[in-house]
Amino acid sequence: MARHLFTVTSTFSVPGRGIVLIPGITPVGNEQFHVGDALLLKRPDGAEIMTDIGGLEFLTPNPNHEVTVMLKQLNKNDVPSRHRRVVSGQRAH
Repeated sequence: MARHLFTVTSTFSVPGRGIVLIPGITPVGNEQFHVGDALLLKRPDGAEIMTDIGGLEFLTPNPNHEVTVMLKQLNKNDVPSRHRRVVSGQRAH
């Protein structure tokens, strides 16, 4: 089931690994996310980009227990920083 996961407030690039979306996903209940799960990025202009999770990280400190998402298929131009991008997910399984 698709749900709003978070709104992107910042991005940064990690050479060889992809772009990192900040703040990240806060799981609800026993919800789990995996590399390869589908994500639908909804841009303010109405455009939608379907991609998948390329990596998951747990940054510290992490008071909100967010799972940081890395995207390997996109670049910073697809999700520019200083622009809020709503990210909603659809499970690939």
